[in-house]
Amino acid sequence: QEHFNILKVHSMCHYVQAICSLGSANGSESPKRLHIDYVKDAYQASNKVDYIIQMTHWLELQEAVFHHGIYLQW
Repeated sequence: QEHFNILKVHSMCHYVQAICSLGSANGSESPKRLHIDYVKDAYQASNKVDYIIQMTHWLELQEAVFHHGIYLQW
């Protein structure tokens, strides 16, 4: 076989671009930790009825506020 399509090896191709655009991963929060924090915050903001829809809406609002803040800084 000419090419081994191994996911871990393939993902290394993207590390350089990610580090250049986002900075070093050393000392930063892991994606798993961020996921836990966002899920907890979104769930707490819901009224626990149809919480998935509410959590999704809350996260969309958080992203909109974040992007608006970046626009205002520009």
